[in-house]
Amino acid sequence: MSKNDTFPFLEVRAVSFRHATVPVLHEINFRVDRGKILGIYGPSGTGKTTILRLVAGLERPESGMILRGDIVMSSPSALLPPHKRGCSMIFQNFALWPHMTVYKHVQFVLPKGERAETAQKLDTILQAVELTEKQSCYPHELSGGEQQRLAFARALISQPDCLLMDEPLSNIDCTRRKKMLGLIQSIQSEKKHYYAVCDP
Repeated sequence: MSKNDTFPFLEVRAVSFRHATVPVLHEINFRVDRGKILGIYGPSGTGKTTILRLVAGLERPESGMILRGDIVMSSPSALLPPHKRGCSMIFQNFALWPHMTVYKHVQFVLPKGERAETAQKLDTILQAVELTEKQSCYPHELSGGEQQRLAFARALISQPDCLLMDEPLSNIDCTRRKKMLGLIQSIQSEKKHYYAVCDP
């Protein structure tokens, strides 16, 4: 990725998208400068999740382009694979793996060569999301709020360049919601990354 700070950290230019023959987005434009947090608001069905999926590389735009710095990540003729975008995404349905424990979920996303050296890192993130006592549990043994906090931990442990969140706080109680927001803001402030938030 380009390190040229004269470009926006993320730019969406005239992006349109449709599901089959149904138009979803029409010439959407926005930019996010380095160190900023973007919130996307709107009624259900207006394409908020689709925008996140397009930025993550899970969908290809019908027209327009998505850029990171001066690098084209998405266009009708080009699509940078999701794993090369430096993004983590917290899905609305959490997308947890039923056969993995809490600890394994968080450990799995780390590069294999780093796993043996990151026990402290894993312990720190589990403590931050208050799941230390649940690290041996499977997703079906967790409450909705605990599952959502696990999705946070899994997304944050890899220290992504951007964090895409689809209704990230909907199942978390008010007290823990403030803690999660504080955690996101502290990492954003430290790393100067951008965060696109859908229906917070």
